Amino acid sequence: MSQYQQPQWEQGYIVCPNCGARNPPGTLYCMRCGAPLAYKRCPRCGAQVPINASQCPQCGYVFQPSSLTAVRRTMAGATPLPGVGGLMEGLKLFYNLVFKKRGPILNVTSEVYAQMPVQAYMERDKFLFAAAALFLMGIGLVLLLAARYPVSPLVSLLYALIPAAIYMWYIYRHDRFEPEPLWLVIFAFAWGVFSSVIALILNMTIVDGLCGGLAPCAGFTEEPSKFLGVYLIATLPLTRNEFNDHLDGFLYGAMAGLGFGVAENVLYISRSFAQLGMGIVLLRATTILMHMFTVGLAGWWLGYLKMTGRPLNTPLSLVGMLYGIAIHFTWNSLGYIFGPAALLIVIIAGPLMLWYSHKILSAALLDEYYWGFAQGYAPRERFK
Repeated sequence: MSQYQQPQWEQGYIVCPNCGARNPPGTLYCMRCGAPLAYKRCPRCGAQVPINASQCPQCGYVFQPSSLTAVRRTMAGATPLPGVGGLMEGLKLFYNLVFKKRGPILNVTSEVYAQMPVQAYMERDKFLFAAAALFLMGIGLVLLLAARYPVSPLVSLLYALIPAAIYMWYIYRHDRFEPEPLWLVIFAFAWGVFSSVIALILNMTIVDGLCGGLAPCAGFTEEPSKFLGVYLIATLPLTRNEFNDHLDGFLYGAMAGLGFGVAENVLYISRSFAQLGMGIVLLRATTILMHMFTVGLAGWWLGYLKMTGRPLNTPLSLVGMLYGIAIHFTWNSLGYIFGPAALLIVIIAGPLMLWYSHKILSAALLDEYYWGFAQGYAPRERFK
């Protein structure tokens, strides 16, 4: 971008002249491409230079770098860090932070700047091996179960993977300031695939035994199964420092949810493809968004607790998962009560969850901006 090309305002937003993205008022750097959106005057010659310039291109004057404290004071209206008491207070706080309009969160602990240990990078092959094992165990079981249907299980797997891969790319591209390592993202996805095995066992015992096989009860078994892998990433000594904040949490949760959805969709597509054809493929491409969203919320809350310095080994860490269970229960109940008529609700609700995921991630990205991530203070491990 030319140093003289000024950003434009559009309905209260700053439009980046480099990529055209709309940024909230007061933003100094584009949240999409990082181009400067504000300018400063050289005290020596008066030239107008980009806000991130370290030296005046006209006279060579060297600007003093801004401290992290100064960077975090560049915008007004940050949301004060609210206190969290017990489980009920946590449930209320989660609702206010996620489902109501809020300003950026400014007051966070040093957890958001923590760096992953070198040992984790050195052992990334172990995580990839574990991911391969988890994926093969989960997919192997569902392919075996799907083999009894007319359509090839491999065809069903392909139809299940394509939309999941698109959603994975869409979610991952939001993590711009401090991208998570792909090997850990792959591990989260593989855990989601494997969690379908755990959920299947729990459904055959708990849901069938205690709930009479009612579909709405599946949320009580499937959500904890998916959540467990995200919780492990957030707490294991090798990976917990990479799980820095709520954006990371939603990312890992969404990947686990998509992995679970792939395994589930193989069975649904195999069972119904002969009757519905591509209709069932398109329908399951929508329903997988529910799994992505619910576990994303659970991971978001874990990240929020971490960035505010609260322990994860308490019942408070289950707040996000409880919301996921409630959404899952409602989703399945609609299908159980209204039958085929609920398809219209599902078709609308799935994309709505994708849109709201974008909204949550954008708000988290703005929070990271407040913490100086766009100005070079993100915990960037060179060995990634």
